[in-house]
Amino acid sequence: MPGQKDDASTLPIRLWVPRADGLMWYYIREGKVYRQELACKMQFYSYIRRVSLSPNRRYLLVSLHAETLVIDTATGKWRNLTRSKRYPDGSYTIDVVDVRSWAPNNRYFLADYWRIFSVDPPRLLRLVNASGSIEWFGWYPDSRQIYYAVRPPKQQKVASLNPPPFYRAPITRGTPQRLSAQEVKRLLTDWDYLAFAWSRGDLIVSPHYYAYTLNRKVRVAQDSKLEPGQILVERRSGEKRMLQAPKSVNVRLRCVISMRVIRTCSLWIVIGTFMLPASLITTGHISDTSADCCQA
Repeated sequence: MPGQKDDASTLPIRLWVPRADGLMWYYIREGKVYRQELACKMQFYSYIRRVSLSPNRRYLLVSLHAETLVIDTATGKWRNLTRSKRYPDGSYTIDVVDVRSWAPNNRYFLADYWRIFSVDPPRLLRLVNASGSIEWFGWYPDSRQIYYAVRPPKQQKVASLNPPPFYRAPITRGTPQRLSAQEVKRLLTDWDYLAFAWSRGDLIVSPHYYAYTLNRKVRVAQDSKLEPGQILVERRSGEKRMLQAPKSVNVRLRCVISMRVIRTCSLWIVIGTFMLPASLITTGHISDTSADCCQA
């Protein structure tokens, strides 16, 4: 039997729930709410499409029916990131945001339609234009530059063994510069660069799918060479350990499994699918060969 430190029921959980008067934080441990607070005072007049919390837990992005809000969880204040436009004839356009990848500084992020936004202050920084299909995107450590891969139109309908060209560009203005093969290799293998990458998943050079701890000392991976449900835990020092996901998420289609490391002390990973309940799995001691799994 795992000890108390390996018991999922003792793991403190914070949930946010929209109410008519604002956004509430609920703090839960052992299945009971032991604290609640009003995180943001506002009126939710429409349904929520999607949400995204910055890795440092500072900014909560909420996409409503026709607009997108940025909530500062430290101050409780909120501001509009996007607004939909309404015209005299009664028609309107819907402008909402779907986050793809947060930048290392937790202030910028890549969104759908290849838009780069800032949350502090909330504004659009750049629209990435490319003559082809963008299949890979990532951030440089300084959060001031991005890199991306573009599949030329002639290669989009046929399989290609050659990786598409990669480019580097500033997040505001500037002409993209094509990267050398050596630079591309570094982007696709470097520990820190992979922590802030996003891919469609169909690149021949695409690496494993990784989820990192906040301090980036530990990461978990779903390797295409592994059996369904197997998860590889790696430390920056080179240590590795194999885990087995609970049966509730042990499905044949790896692409529907999502993972996130939820403790900076590297004890827990949350795993779930679009249709099945989420589960908590503990990494334990990475040098140990056993694995303890707990159903959430």
